[in-house]
Amino acid sequence: MGELARRTNVTVRALRYYEKAGLVTPRRLPNGYRHYEPVAVRQVQEIRELLGLGLSVEETRPFVECLASGHTSGDGELVHLGPAGTGAAAKLIANFALLGTIGLLGEALAVADGLGLPREVTWRVLDRTPLAAQAARRRLAIESAVFAPRFALALAGKDAALVGRGGGR
Repeated sequence: MGELARRTNVTVRALRYYEKAGLVTPRRLPNGYRHYEPVAVRQVQEIRELLGLGLSVEETRPFVECLASGHTSGDGELVHLGPAGTGAAAKLIANFALLGTIGLLGEALAVADGLGLPREVTWRVLDRTPLAAQAARRRLAIESAVFAPRFALALAGKDAALVGRGGGR
């Protein structure tokens, strides 16, 4: 742990916090020591960079998971979208599309329930649709009815207002 802290210029305490949050997962050696895979250096660097941009530790999760799955970055290349501010608008559109997708997933589950389709059959059907990735990602939360907050409701309200203004043009 000390070596990773030195290589990434973070405190051991921060590494323990990232480990507790499930963002960096070492393997335990027989002697009880932690062994971090080489990708852990990049994961910790990514966490620090994203925290510096104002994201919360939890909001870094998708990026860190992407690195853990073998990708070197989000999609391998930076994409220039336009002048300053364009990236924020693009993120807003991506979030809006995700919200619509999650809403559609909820509607599909409600229709299946209304038709009396067993939930396990519904999940198998959804696994073969364009909703497959979101259905798989959200299944545990839906089945357990435990939904971890991902962002402040005030931010969602702000985003909704921006989408409303953008759609009114």
